[in-house]
Amino acid sequence: MAKLQGVNVGEYGKPIQIYCRKDADIVNITGFGTKTLKMWSPAPVRRMSVSCEYTSTGAGADGILEFSFTSDNTPDRAGEWKGQLWLEGGAKLMKSEKFTIEVGE
Repeated sequence: MAKLQGVNVGEYGKPIQIYCRKDADIVNITGFGTKTLKMWSPAPVRRMSVSCEYTSTGAGADGILEFSFTSDNTPDRAGEWKGQLWLEGGAKLMKSEKFTIEVGE
């Protein structure tokens, strides 16, 4: 299972990039209108979601999404959160496998 590192409690505004891959291959994510990172905290469970955008250089063909937390929407506790990307376009929905997000103090 993949891990996302570099996320800290209360930190916001810092751009974070996620690479979309299946096995070792980059996934072309062009054409998906809504790109969301859904997150679940350790118990007691808090659910949150963050909108993602394509990076300016790849426009989705390079499989890179970027997001940042806001002051109103940031992890509120340290620990191993779970994350999942949801990509939606028209009637199509693609979900990643769940992965670990290590949230530090």
